[in-house]
Amino acid sequence: MSNKDELLAQVKEMSEEEAAQMRLVFAPEWPSRATSIGEIRKRLGTRGMTPEESAEFWREYGPSMQAPDGEG
Repeated sequence: MSNKDELLAQVKEMSEEEAAQMRLVFAPEWPSRATSIGEIRKRLGTRGMTPEESAEFWREYGPSMQAPDGEG
């Protein structure tokens, strides 16, 4: 079975709900410019946090981002 056949089989097995949530990015050379964080942010219209925003984020949410069993 070729990679293309495997991909088609995976797509055919998806539910309509799963397929509705998918976005396919064709990147013949991986990693590629199309999958860089800069290109992804451009497509989604987002940006990186400023150092101040990052510090505020970690102050507010950092304590709740620990492993639930106390490890880590």
